Amino acid sequence: GNPHYWLDPRNIRIVLETIVRALAAASPGDEEVFRGNARAYLRLLDGKIAEWEKMAAPLAGKQIITFHRSWSYFAAWLGVRVADQVEPKPGVPPSPGHTAGLIALARQSGIKVIVVEPFYDASAAEQVGRATGAQVLRLPTSVGGAPEAADYFSLIDYNVRTLADALR
Repeated sequence: GNPHYWLDPRNIRIVLETIVRALAAASPGDEEVFRGNARAYLRLLDGKIAEWEKMAAPLAGKQIITFHRSWSYFAAWLGVRVADQVEPKPGVPPSPGHTAGLIALARQSGIKVIVVEPFYDASAAEQVGRATGAQVLRLPTSVGGAPEAADYFSLIDYNVRTLADALR
């Protein structure tokens, strides 16, 4: 039920195979070109995944709060635990009681980062951050969601690097 599967770069293999099959169905004579391009892309991706995983290795077991349920694939890939979301349910703003619970959770668990997508109102996350000392990070979920996320590689690179820097 969570559509943010592309935030775990290992899932791009599935995405790419689906794209190649669709392109090959539309242009069967070019299937080998599509497959060759996919293999080249996957070689680059595999190298980047190794680099990102090395950069993020110290994050394993750390906890964060996210604004929305966008980050479950990304966090699971990196071994980061999403302790809770600012939105109690997708699209539902937090009540004062939910916000108080997040503050208590962040204090008890030593949570130092709250991840918010650039297009959401971060005022509730910032309230939790002010009360706990947690840093509010604006991380994009899609290419173009921030100037640093010009393509898929730079999207994941920016998110991994920014989260790793904040959690050190």
